[in-house]
Amino acid sequence: MDQRSSPGSQSQIMEEIVNRIDSIPDIYRIFDAYMASIAESLEAERGFIMFKKPMTDELKVYGAYNIKPELVSTTADISQTVINKVIGEKKAVLTIDALKDPRFQDTTSVVISGIHSILCVPVTIKSITRGLVYLDNKLQHSPFKAAHQNLLVSFLRSTEAALDRLYKRVEQVDRPREKRLPPKRRSGL
Repeated sequence: MDQRSSPGSQSQIMEEIVNRIDSIPDIYRIFDAYMASIAESLEAERGFIMFKKPMTDELKVYGAYNIKPELVSTTADISQTVINKVIGEKKAVLTIDALKDPRFQDTTSVVISGIHSILCVPVTIKSITRGLVYLDNKLQHSPFKAAHQNLLVSFLRSTEAALDRLYKRVEQVDRPREKRLPPKRRSGL
């Protein structure tokens, strides 16, 4: 972990992201910038942020780094086991070497893609798990450590207010179409 992931720079990253939130109209671009800041700070090869869609609780990618969002749920290159575990147990998952970790030895995606290090943390807003941040790294010489997990958890906590504002925008974006239509005009007006 280098100086980019120190607590001092964490505040700077958080401030930069919070300042951009209201100035960018496209929610996906905001989350892409959010994920780029996180992934680059923690030296992840790739990553994404998912939220539960309002009304269905189906997970959807809202921001990604070095992976196409539409590939997250369809590729064997992402550990769905990890995603399901984090959402189900509402606890972070950290594996330094997924290929040797008994929790994931039978997981096809880990074996096929050669993922070495995975860090996946639930996104909690107002004590409710709304989604997760997933990072992975195939480079064995740069695995995630407990310090990375602590930093990511701390970062998510410190940006909770910003994530809450963004989640409200997510709810608007994913609200069923009929609920977003303007009210019908009354006749005679």
